[in-house]
Amino acid sequence: MNILIRVVLYLAKSYQDYNIRTGQDIYGSKKVTLLKPEIYMIYTGSRKAKPEKVSFAKEFFPGEECGLDKAMHIIYDGKRGISSTSTSHLQKYLTGR
Repeated sequence: MNILIRVVLYLAKSYQDYNIRTGQDIYGSKKVTLLKPEIYMIYTGSRKAKPEKVSFAKEFFPGEECGLDKAMHIIYDGKRGISSTSTSHLQKYLTGR
């Protein structure tokens, strides 16, 4: 589940880019506005256990209090390789269509 570490780094970079693009000062006293993160992963392999979500804190620091946590939703495709069918599967999952 090392992808969870990458997700945290991608999220931090996305927020950094967003704040620069919107001209917000993260060093100022005024609270910045952020978009609510939703993180999805399309799993294309086969697994016996298929959790709906995985948690950064529970995966890396089980049973401990952690100041950082983000759950990632997992969508199971059952096929090898990311493809346009995986992308359309994500779209169907998110929109219900």
